[in-house]
Amino acid sequence: MDDISIGLLKGIKKSFSSGVEDSKTINDLLKKLDDKKADYEDAQKYAIEVGELLSKSFEENIDSASLPNGKMYYNIAKKVVDPELKEGFEKVSDYSTKVQKILNEDAKIGLKVQKPVYNQARSNGIVRRLADAESYDDVSWILKDPVVNFHQSVVDDTIKVNAEAHYKVGMHPKITRKVAGKACDWCMNLAGTYEYPDDVPDEVYHRHRDCRCIVTYNPGNGKTVQDVHTKKWIKDEKEIELRKIMSEKHPSKPEEIRHIGNNTTVKNVTSEYYGLSYPGKGNIIKSDGYKISNHKDEIRFAEFIHKKFGGEIVLLNEGKEENSKNPDFLWNDKMWELKTLNSSKAVDTQLRKALKQIYKNPGGVFLDTRNIKNYNDDEIIKSINDRVTRSKLDLVDIMLVKHGDHIEVLRYKKKR
Repeated sequence: MDDISIGLLKGIKKSFSSGVEDSKTINDLLKKLDDKKADYEDAQKYAIEVGELLSKSFEENIDSASLPNGKMYYNIAKKVVDPELKEGFEKVSDYSTKVQKILNEDAKIGLKVQKPVYNQARSNGIVRRLADAESYDDVSWILKDPVVNFHQSVVDDTIKVNAEAHYKVGMHPKITRKVAGKACDWCMNLAGTYEYPDDVPDEVYHRHRDCRCIVTYNPGNGKTVQDVHTKKWIKDEKEIELRKIMSEKHPSKPEEIRHIGNNTTVKNVTSEYYGLSYPGKGNIIKSDGYKISNHKDEIRFAEFIHKKFGGEIVLLNEGKEENSKNPDFLWNDKMWELKTLNSSKAVDTQLRKALKQIYKNPGGVFLDTRNIKNYNDDEIIKSINDRVTRSKLDLVDIMLVKHGDHIEVLRYKKKR
């Protein structure tokens, strides 16, 4: 059988290349970059245009009729989607780092511009979602807005690595999020300027589907910086230069896949969840005979998740068989169990039970830690790591809900 991915990739590349070349938006933004007048708002516009052009190229060249059995198999998605996301990444990354160079020069900052790392895990998430569906028609939307979102996140990652580098030499970077169009309440609440790193909530860099909010950064005047530990203002050029050199020896990088033992890796996939989300869209469905009075906490939590991420959530009844308890939810056709924790000591026991409950069709476990008074993130993560490495599951996501409704999603994967 011929490898149809070769023909698909060729067609997509041709469409994408022509689209970029003919785009007035792209050409205008490149001219602005050449004139050294571009900023991060322009980088975001460039990312959106590149993402939309790539999404259009996918739509023009892929449909269920062109795929075997109307399904996007993993090997096809990996050979077709991932290379084009990398090509889009290179375009947006190049534009964003050049913008940062302009800003550094304007602020007379001699630091080397940091380049973001390609988010392979996020690309893998898109590929996996495509391959998991029985019909391409059911998931074709993943190659639309999430592709645009993916490219906007490249600009965000450029901001993050450079803000971190500036912070290390004593500057006080400020990150700004601006709404675009008719913003939802969630986006309106996130709009504003935050001082890096302590005041910047994780959600600042996240976007749901159809969200075009932008994140920007301007280092301002880099001549005078402040020691972030002593709060002493530094004007000595030699000391500032020394800090720059030290920073360049230890450039910041986005979190990578970590090996935690027993052939298990963990990766933070929070941005993937937000990137594929559609807050408030979809349905919350009660199983037949579901008693509302017995499941008030589960219903409340399902509404919370639905508001954050959307999707199809089915509220499940408890299992009728002895020693066989159903999980609380089916979320997008995968099993999820909710465990509400009152202390960090309860993590191991509750997670062990939850992993057994989702074993047949694992999606993940919600760990609601908002009731823990003396929350210690390191202690919680260690307990999760220890338990998951001992479990029989090869792939599972753990969603931590923290104080202030902050969310972090960790993906654990085992190699057998």
